[in-house]
Amino acid sequence: MALTWGAVFVGFFIVFVFPVLIILLNRWRANAGWWLLGGTIAFLAVGNLLEKFWFAPSSLG
Repeated sequence: MALTWGAVFVGFFIVFVFPVLIILLNRWRANAGWWLLGGTIAFLAVGNLLEKFWFAPSSLG
């Protein structure tokens, strides 16, 4: 499977931009960066659970 430009862009954002954004938000307002990180983790967790249970193939046919 080929690596797409979208995957490269998302990977770059996660590795380089997101940590800097968290640090800058923490400097601007107390704990704002940690709220962003926690919200992102919660969003991903809920999305994964929805995908696993809501969109799973039904065994009813």
